[in-house]
Amino acid sequence: MFSWFKSKDLASVVHARKKVKISGVEFIIKKLDVLNHLEGANVLQKSFDTYQVPKQGGQSQELAASNLKKLREHYTDIICSGVVSPKIGRKEGDGVVYIGDMFTNWDMVNALYQAILEFSYGKKKTK
Repeated sequence: MFSWFKSKDLASVVHARKKVKISGVEFIIKKLDVLNHLEGANVLQKSFDTYQVPKQGGQSQELAASNLKKLREHYTDIICSGVVSPKIGRKEGDGVVYIGDMFTNWDMVNALYQAILEFSYGKKKTK
């Protein structure tokens, strides 16, 4: 009856996992480890950093290519850090799904990225 007064077990809070189904594939995700950055040092990079344009005139091809590279690296860091199962890695190997192969399905990658951020930081309310 008064179960909400009980305290939570520390292990269940620290090792929180969530199952999400994206594009018919079931993923088990976890919250991002903000101190260790797990797989990459750029996990905490501001998401909008990749879209900032210099105040000069037009945007050169070189700048556009570097923005795409930064965006891809950022998504790779988040997905490799936040997905527990299936195992996703930066290199091809036994039992590991290569992250580069996933970018062919942009809708799945974007939805997985969004699910990890929402689970880690909470869904933002917009009015």
